[in-house]
Parts: sequence; C-alpha cells; structure tokens
Amino acid sequence: MTTPTDSTPTSSTAETSDPEPRGNRLTRAVDRLSTGRLAIATLLAGIWMVGGLMIANAWFAKSDIGEELFAVQLAFDPDVIREQYARLVAQDTLDTYVQTQVLDYLFITGLAAFGWLLHRLIARAHVPGSRWHRVARFGGLLVVTSAAFDALENLVAFAMLADTTGFPDVLAPIYSTLAAVKWTIAFVGGPLLLVQLGAVVARRTKRPAQS
Repeated sequence: MTTPTDSTPTSSTAETSDPEPRGNRLTRAVDRLSTGRLAIATLLAGIWMVGGLMIANAWFAKSDIGEELFAVQLAFDPDVIREQYARLVAQDTLDTYVQTQVLDYLFITGLAAFGWLLHRLIARAHVPGSRWHRVARFGGLLVVTSAAFDALENLVAFAMLADTTGFPDVLAPIYSTLAAVKWTIAFVGGPLLLVQLGAVVARRTKRPAQS
C-alpha cells in the first residue's frame, strides 16, 4: 500500500538523486549528486557553520555586549541603539564589536549552506513532487532567506557603527525589522525541521510493512 501523498520511491529516484534536476546551475549540480556525496557536503557545511558560530561567539564575548545584543537588535529606537554603542565606546570594545559583525558572516554563510543542503538531503527521502518533498524544499529556502536577512542586518549595523552618535534615525527601524524577520523565520524553521525529520522517520518505519 502507499499513502495518498507519497508513492513508494525507488532507490534510483527519491534516495539517490533528483531524477529531473531543475533550477539554477548550483541547484542542478547539487541535485545530481549521489545521496552519499550530498550527505558529506552537508556535514562539511555543518562543520563550517559550527566553527563560524564558535568564532563569532568568542568575539561577541570579547566585545562584552552580552545580553544587550538582543536589546540592540530589536530596539527599533535609535536612541537605545546609540546608548548601547556609547557603552561599547566607553569600555573600548567598539572595534571588537565591529570585527564581530564581520566574523558573523562565517556563521551566516555556513548556516545558509548547511540549512539548504540539509533540506535537499531530507527531500531525497520523499517522492519528487510529493507534499513532504515540497515542504523540504521550502524549508531550505526559509533557511537561506533567514541568512540573507541576517547578512542585510549586519550591513545596516556597519552603517550605524560608522557613526555611532550621528547615524540617521531611519536606520534603527530598518535594522530592527531585518532582525525581527530573521528571528521569526528561525522560530518557524526550527519546528518545521523537526516535523520533517519526524516524517522521514515515520516513512522509514513504514517501509518494512510495505515491502
């Protein structure tokens, strides 16, 4: 028997590679990879992401911004952001914080690569075109979108950090909006990933009864 949404995949389609790679050149190249090679690429991207996170967190700690980071990101108020920047200037850690923003791109790019590849890998467990296959592809786009908003958020931060007392007020709500969208996507994407993994496990456990 098969479920209404997923027909039983053959090993040469759902689990080895996408039978009809579509999209841009990068997407087509990834979809032509064997599942084993895609898993290795995903693992390497995950190591990159974790390494970038560890480096960025170490520099965040050096800047001593601490829990105030979220207050800055979601302030929407230029005066609140200027106050936090003034504190960094007073404790002589502003340059460290600026460097942290640069190093944060190691994590951002790693997150985008890992999240996108992981969801492409999860999609291999489902029949191309099925509901869960589409959900996995959508999850990958969510991760990349979140990373893109994070990258844009840092660019706005650089503009404010270039003049911590005189940056245009309009930059504050733009900065906080980008941060809010980033975190919203992250809070949606996390549970969605868990649901997808649960669907993969459920599908695997049903196979013996179907064979």
